[in-house]
Amino acid sequence: MGTLKQLTTLWPLIGDWQYESVPYSSQLGAFVPGSYRFEVLAEAADRPGAAETRVVATLDATRDDSGWLVPARAGAPELRVSGKLLFRRTAADGWRLAVRQRTGWAAVSAPAPGPVFLRVNRVPTSRTKSVSFPRSGHHVVRCRNLASDLFESAPAAWSWIEGHSRMAARWACQDQWNFLACSGPGVPFMVSKRRFSGTQTHEYFMSMRPVTPNDAGDASFRYDPTEDNGLEVFKEHDGWYNRRDLNFSFCSDGRNPLSGYAIVFGGDDNTVTRFYRRGKILAETDRRTFLFPPGPDRNNIHWRWWKFSVHKRGRRIRVLMDGREMFDVVDPKPLSGGHVGFWTVRNGFSLAKVSSVADSVTWAPDVLYVAQDKGQSGWQPVITDALTLAPAGGGMTRVRLTTGCGVHALRYVFKTPVPLSASPQFRLSLRISKTVAVNAFLETSVGDLLLDLGAGMEGMKAFATPSNERGECFQLPTMSQADVEKQSLAVERRDGQVVCDVQAELAKRGIWAEDITVLSLTLGQTSNTDYALAAGDGRNLAGATYEVGEPVFGPRSRDEKKDRGHE
Repeated sequence: MGTLKQLTTLWPLIGDWQYESVPYSSQLGAFVPGSYRFEVLAEAADRPGAAETRVVATLDATRDDSGWLVPARAGAPELRVSGKLLFRRTAADGWRLAVRQRTGWAAVSAPAPGPVFLRVNRVPTSRTKSVSFPRSGHHVVRCRNLASDLFESAPAAWSWIEGHSRMAARWACQDQWNFLACSGPGVPFMVSKRRFSGTQTHEYFMSMRPVTPNDAGDASFRYDPTEDNGLEVFKEHDGWYNRRDLNFSFCSDGRNPLSGYAIVFGGDDNTVTRFYRRGKILAETDRRTFLFPPGPDRNNIHWRWWKFSVHKRGRRIRVLMDGREMFDVVDPKPLSGGHVGFWTVRNGFSLAKVSSVADSVTWAPDVLYVAQDKGQSGWQPVITDALTLAPAGGGMTRVRLTTGCGVHALRYVFKTPVPLSASPQFRLSLRISKTVAVNAFLETSVGDLLLDLGAGMEGMKAFATPSNERGECFQLPTMSQADVEKQSLAVERRDGQVVCDVQAELAKRGIWAEDITVLSLTLGQTSNTDYALAAGDGRNLAGATYEVGEPVFGPRSRDEKKDRGHE
């Protein structure tokens, strides 16, 4: 006999699945008659996500003009099937192959549980020693727990909190190529409404997208792809690519990117790629193979897509990038399951395809549902759904964090600029626990100022002020500690209040003028040390709350005037 011609599924089949023959295809014509052998292959124990040669179940069938004939075998009679051949492997059949007939499903094989692969063979006979390969269009496999999204229509199975996830141009110079994309100066986060539990595999194609000041909400920025392509404005920004943070979460709670497992590709400004478990590093690599190609040549990333494959099997998790093993991790206490999500930090990304399959897939559409605010104060979230506000009594507003990622900026814009000459002292009632990290940022006529409230002053690229929401927001270097301290004012805590003599603090820095005014106050967190912007330090998790009163500027008290003399 001749050689078998084979067709094998690329993906492991997890949970219930069904095979169906296609009698006729408009592109391929009629199904080719002859002898076929359907083999179920076990997954390689040492390489999750890859098939091994061991066959765990077999089904022989012959196609002729009248239909399909499944020969008799031990414990199973001969079966004649007209039209399509349908067989399945389900929990209801004890994970055995079962053929569909008029009276129902007939089991015809030994059990084949767990992740498997299906191989279709064309079998030569004594009459046909040479056969052609099976045609993929004549063979369909449907996996009940497989979710695959090409984002060809509205992404109704996904939610997001920042970044305006949408169909957008992959390249600034060719806006006719569209993929699902997002971008933002905080932590754009997109999460699936599905939960995947138990054994699971995920595959996704991800790339960077150019991010310009438009993506930070700066409507004044203009880029003409025809006039500017290839000119200095394009070159000096490296094509607006930021080589860092194409990140993926799985087994998460859907609100905190680091609540489950997370793959951070090109983290810490493209110095390391890491595998996290609930915010703790389980594995990391600084091999150039698993980082973004170095700059400044934008052409080495301009056309690039990265394919990631993630296989979770019990305690073991295997991660591949472009077919190369990046991580092989054993978790002594594996997480059972949860949501998948995509995120980045001060950047954007594009998605071409996402596929996930698991033992169990359930629907949790309200994972990022945000109730309408009840707060009536002058405080407003900079990103509407990032925070919810409600009255807390006594003139206080209760602030609740929707997710465990982002700046969580809460802003108070004064109706008229506050003159420091008449109202030098700032007071703010603030009730905050150790689970929340925010600083205060003042927008003034002489620049932006920081009031350290305990959120940390390292790892900042910008302050959370309106001036940092215009112009270039994505390609900023990390601010030096010296520069941060130059713009920082000392504060006191008195009876549940934050107190700062802003005018006196500025005078200490040699800044004095009669017409200095304060325009706005923002509470938020901009330090990303240890991925604090994704709650990597355990603070600012979804659901955390604090209470804040109305900011007050006024004159110094009589005692403070005496202490300060004629300052």
